[in-house]
Amino acid sequence: MGPAHLQVVRALGAGGKAAVLGAFARGLREEDPGEELSVPDPFGGDDGIYEETFGILEHYVMLAIERMAGEGG
Repeated sequence: MGPAHLQVVRALGAGGKAAVLGAFARGLREEDPGEELSVPDPFGGDDGIYEETFGILEHYVMLAIERMAGEGG
């Protein structure tokens, strides 16, 4: 999900409860300057692009898990 998707989700009523994965994982706001927070869309790319996207997703999910674990305890 990128910034444009996030705007639509928020307009549908999510308010501040929605975030792009990169922002959530790092505890940042989408407005933070100089931060690329969305995951690139691999659609139409070759296998390498899909593998790269998987790596980005895996990294962000691990950061999100670590962040949530730290907040809970």
